[in-house]
Amino acid sequence: MAGALLTFIGLGISGLMLIFGLSFVFRGVSKFLALQKMANTPTSKVRSVALGLVELSGAASPGKDLRSHLLGKPCVFSRLVVEKYSRFKKKWVQVGAFERTSRFRLKDASGIIPVDPDKAEYDFEFQSRTMEVFLNNDGRAAMTKAEIEQTIARKQKHFSFGPLQDYILGGKDSGYGEIVSTARIISSLAPVKSGSKSPPPGVESALMLNRFLDDEKSSAEGFRLLGFGEVRLTELIIPAGAALYVLGNAESEGGGKARAYGGLIIRKGDGGILLISDKSEKALTNSKSAGVMALAAIGTALAGLAMYLALQFI
Repeated sequence: MAGALLTFIGLGISGLMLIFGLSFVFRGVSKFLALQKMANTPTSKVRSVALGLVELSGAASPGKDLRSHLLGKPCVFSRLVVEKYSRFKKKWVQVGAFERTSRFRLKDASGIIPVDPDKAEYDFEFQSRTMEVFLNNDGRAAMTKAEIEQTIARKQKHFSFGPLQDYILGGKDSGYGEIVSTARIISSLAPVKSGSKSPPPGVESALMLNRFLDDEKSSAEGFRLLGFGEVRLTELIIPAGAALYVLGNAESEGGGKARAYGGLIIRKGDGGILLISDKSEKALTNSKSAGVMALAAIGTALAGLAMYLALQFI
């Protein structure tokens, strides 16, 4: 009986390893085929675009007045990543993300063509800015040290850690490191110096988040559900005017038989590909080739090990 159970467990483990191995191989093959498409597609000028897979390079500009979530910068893509500090894991943990994007125009020396970025894959060194805020009981950014202290006081039971409580409220030295961001936030909310026209960095971050929550009611509800405490916000954007590489399908914008670039739009299409990057084709090929080889090697090794283990139990 024990031998049969051991055989069953062994075959189950080898089966799972085989599934994972084959999935890695499949992903590697998919990426390899995408690389082949990239290599076999010559870079076109906008005026030469026809129906089908095309590769373009040019400068991007928003099709409408699209601005980033917090900084309000003109952009063609903005992602706001929200992280909550975990006292138990002692690190920042992503709890949500918001994206803004819309159709934009890609311009080269020969003309302009619209791009629909829906479901695009991004390989991009985004411009970014990270800031920390403290959420009060209503899920809004606290604007003053007193507001933070009042929020903590109302939730006293969550901070009954002795010296840690003093550290948060009074900035005393502590052997704990879990809530060090609170001390930074409190210090960044220092009163505005006499004659200064700009708010302290903490107040500026809080103002930006609260403006965003005022405009995005659904997002405000999500922040309220996070509960009070430290939140780290990272805004990632592709700014207006960025030089982009785009690999995607050129389709008729109006559903007709248009062949000239003036009647076409670049999008992913059914079962197609849409890659947007700030890298050259050569740089993309080099970086993705390493990933393909790694996936293939890991998948092959897992599948081989799974077959070997299975043979031991047959």
